[in-house]
Amino acid sequence: MNLERNWRLIAALLAVVPLHAAVYNVSLSTSLLSNGNYSFDFQFINNDSASGNNTGTISNIVMSGLTGATLFTSGGVSGSIATGLSLTDSATTDARIDFTKNADPLTLSFLMSYSGNYTAPGAGDTFSFTILDSLGFPIRSAGSGNLAEVVITSAASQLLPFPSDPQNQNLDTVIPQITNTDVPEPATLGLVVAGVAFAALRRRRS
Repeated sequence: MNLERNWRLIAALLAVVPLHAAVYNVSLSTSLLSNGNYSFDFQFINNDSASGNNTGTISNIVMSGLTGATLFTSGGVSGSIATGLSLTDSATTDARIDFTKNADPLTLSFLMSYSGNYTAPGAGDTFSFTILDSLGFPIRSAGSGNLAEVVITSAASQLLPFPSDPQNQNLDTVIPQITNTDVPEPATLGLVVAGVAFAALRRRRS
């Protein structure tokens, strides 16, 4: 009876381990954009069969070379530029930071993380980042227009930068640098929790 109760406790501990992909450090610095009005745009669009089954965060937002940064949101977005943003996938989830570029270089850095849930069918929820011009068009003209994007089909889905865009002339080099901060994989976290729980149970029995 005690053994069954102990294993139930371990199973409960494992169940609360979140299935998150890695945390990414994203940064860009460019002098290629002329001074004017732009937007940093983050979208988390539902593309599987379950809306709202993934959440993402944008935190540690640091910007320079600009003025008037103002946040506009739609869909499942909460938070602020100062405290960080939480986004839940939906058909309309969008966090847009409007600003005026007035100095070189324009720089931006932030931490980006997301859960890794997928419910078939569908391509997978899409978490993306890009820069929009004053008319609301991505500065990158090829493909989806995104500068970085992850299509979530599992906890292992990776955030990737898009390659250069030959249609955009010099702007094709406005590519963010993306670094995986190497947080433990979900399986590793599960083993750690199980090990701690088992050691605690052994101490209780002795």
